[in-house]
Amino acid sequence: MKVRIPKRFPAGDKVYRIRCTKRHDDEMDMAELDGLARHGARMEVLIRSGLDPQALQETLVHEVLHCEDTQYNPSGKRLSEDQVSGLAHGMAQFLKSIGVEFTY
Repeated sequence: MKVRIPKRFPAGDKVYRIRCTKRHDDEMDMAELDGLARHGARMEVLIRSGLDPQALQETLVHEVLHCEDTQYNPSGKRLSEDQVSGLAHGMAQFLKSIGVEFTY
């Protein structure tokens, strides 16, 4: 089942915007990232357009996990990048196994 990426999603009492972008973003380009979660004033997730379906799935889940971690972790101890990557990979595989595929 193909699921179109929503324009917005809630995380705690915040709402994040999702943008799929072909434009260059200096922060993403410098770190060679496929995705980026911004918190605070911007509250957005950027996803590089043109990713293959598996990379899109994993990148979107990865960035959403960062947002959820920021909003739902009252201790302030954030998940490490390795933990988020591992969880995102597992969740992307799960979604694929039940037939869910995100599209732009």
